[in-house]
Amino acid sequence: MSYLTFGKIGDIFMTVLTIYVVVVAVSAQIQSLSAIFMYDIYKTYISPFHAPFTTRAAKYCDEDIADYLKYNGRNVIVRHVITVFFCIISYPAGLIYVAIQIDYTYKVFLVAVIVASCVLPVCLSIMWHRTTGPGVVIGIMVGLIVGFGAWLLYASMYPGGLTEFIANTTRTSVLITFMVTAFLSGGIFCALVSLCSGGLCREAEVEWELCLRLDNPAKPWALQYADVYPGCVVEAPSYKQVRPYF
Repeated sequence: MSYLTFGKIGDIFMTVLTIYVVVVAVSAQIQSLSAIFMYDIYKTYISPFHAPFTTRAAKYCDEDIADYLKYNGRNVIVRHVITVFFCIISYPAGLIYVAIQIDYTYKVFLVAVIVASCVLPVCLSIMWHRTTGPGVVIGIMVGLIVGFGAWLLYASMYPGGLTEFIANTTRTSVLITFMVTAFLSGGIFCALVSLCSGGLCREAEVEWELCLRLDNPAKPWALQYADVYPGCVVEAPSYKQVRPYF
């Protein structure tokens, strides 16, 4: 179509557009992977920063800020290295993905099979202060198992059963059943397990409050909002102050 409309220049435009879309999509995924590794793995478990920070910006000392800036600069270098590493392994991973002899649509669907049960537990971990680690993990795993079971059970009811695996498991009604089952069961089990594994304790809300009040020592709240509230020491808002507005 591009050749009929624009001639040879149309083919060039479409080629450039295709390359651009692929590069942008892959780079976004690589940045996401490097961010997950840095913030959820490296800075949390491998090399966390320990400093006697307090909740009041006025008590930060120059040594603490200097140490934090050094730590942050080192992490920037580590993240660049990790990003380059993911860029390098993305090429052989793509070749392996292409080499798998399965219809491309089914390959995309398999990704949805894996991540459908993760949506609500991840959202709850951000939005609900009573969410616990066991609740997120069990919610994701149980949601995947329940959704996978409903998917196979419903597909087996069609003519040919699971012997016609790809044909029956990719039916629209079967896919919708799986997505809804995995999505809802993941959130429900996450909430139930969280409430049974410490989510009802007052300490969970206190810990959530402390997490929300974390300040950036390089640019604390008092410095960031000095122009808005001149002469005042501004602290991070409490959970009860933020909740009515968001």
